[in-house]
Amino acid sequence: MSNGIYGLPSPTLLALKNTPASRLWLITIVDLMMVMLAFFVLMFSMSRVEVRHFAEMAKSYSESFGVPVNAPQPTSRDKLPKITSVPADNLDYLNAVLKAPFANSATLKDIEFRTTAQYLVLSLPVSAMFEADSGLLRDGAKGPVFDLAGVLSNLKNRVAVVGTAPVTRNNAEAVAAWSLAVSRARSMADALKAGGYTQTVSVFGRGGAATDVAAAIGNVDILIMPEGPAQ
Repeated sequence: MSNGIYGLPSPTLLALKNTPASRLWLITIVDLMMVMLAFFVLMFSMSRVEVRHFAEMAKSYSESFGVPVNAPQPTSRDKLPKITSVPADNLDYLNAVLKAPFANSATLKDIEFRTTAQYLVLSLPVSAMFEADSGLLRDGAKGPVFDLAGVLSNLKNRVAVVGTAPVTRNNAEAVAAWSLAVSRARSMADALKAGGYTQTVSVFGRGGAATDVAAAIGNVDILIMPEGPAQ
């Protein structure tokens, strides 16, 4: 049997020793009542905040961390502006609506659709769209891009173009692949604008591992987002 403080028997052990077996349940009841009493005392003590004591504690913490208590609060000029997004078309709805017309279009049928948790992704046929090892669009790609810009111009959703490149090490080959991917994404964004798409098109680059098929091919994807341009 374990002892209490300084080797003396604890009160609970003494109570167990001196209580008849038929009344041991009283010890459990007493312990439960003490716990409940402590709980309600804590609840009562926290129900009313002493502002004076709280201010003294806040001042002590502020002085310890070197922050003046009466430091000026940031003004509206110091704060970042709030950005709110505009509701746009549901991505599942767009996927269902656009897939059939794209499949029946001679110029857009090679564009692949893919959905993620955040975007509707249109993967462009890179070899048919761009010159080899170049960010320039092929002459035969002008028709598909013009048709694509016409479709996207009817959407309320934000659109971004992402160029993908295999980037595993910081060497000249990786830098060249990255530059090509961003150049192709920029060319596609400019072509969409020239084709009649009036909203801002964001341009990004994405690096992938050597085993990433999309990076190895050098995919250029158009991301359709669930919200409209920010206001």
